[in-house]
Amino acid sequence: MSTSNHLKMYNILRKDLNLGEEQALEMVLSIEDTAQQGKEEWVTRQMLKEEILATKSFVKEEILATKSFVKEELLLTKSSLQKEMQHLEVRLLRTIWGTAVAQFLATVGATLAIVRFAMMK
Repeated sequence: MSTSNHLKMYNILRKDLNLGEEQALEMVLSIEDTAQQGKEEWVTRQMLKEEILATKSFVKEEILATKSFVKEELLLTKSSLQKEMQHLEVRLLRTIWGTAVAQFLATVGATLAIVRFAMMK
């Protein structure tokens, strides 16, 4: 509060409310302290609100960044798994065909051996 406001309040308290000099001065100082405290509390609340908004914004950005990172990782993992499955499919088909050819050759060999054995007699 300005000095002129202090004097106006002091005069009102002294003349209109018939308070003594010390009482009027105490009242003016008390009102000034209360007003100052209220102002400080208001400033503190405003700073706290700004901090909360900044924190909220930071957390939101971090969540979006994490979401984007996880999404990319999932896509990479999915792609990697698909490639691995295709590779395994090719290997499995080669193994099956190799086994089938080996069985066929074994059957032909066994048949030829039986025929040869039968012809020897």
